[in-house]
Amino acid sequence: TLALDVKELLHKENLSGRTVTLKLTYDNFRQITRQKTLEDFTDNEVVIFEATSGLLREKTEAGRRKVRLLGISVSGFMQEV
Repeated sequence: TLALDVKELLHKENLSGRTVTLKLTYDNFRQITRQKTLEDFTDNEVVIFEATSGLLREKTEAGRRKVRLLGISVSGFMQEV
């Protein structure tokens, strides 16, 4: 899944972040971006997946409109020591 890919990149760089971003392109090429800032820093794929799934359900028209492209990212980093 995309969340697992993001988690692996975060682990590789020894990072965790608080802001989860969902970027979506509809079939008419209109792009939207939705973000959620978490209470705690994370590098956990389940937390990332749940946050982006919630954004997808609540803040987009996915399911009612066709989607061409979907991406997720994490930012607002805290480098782990």
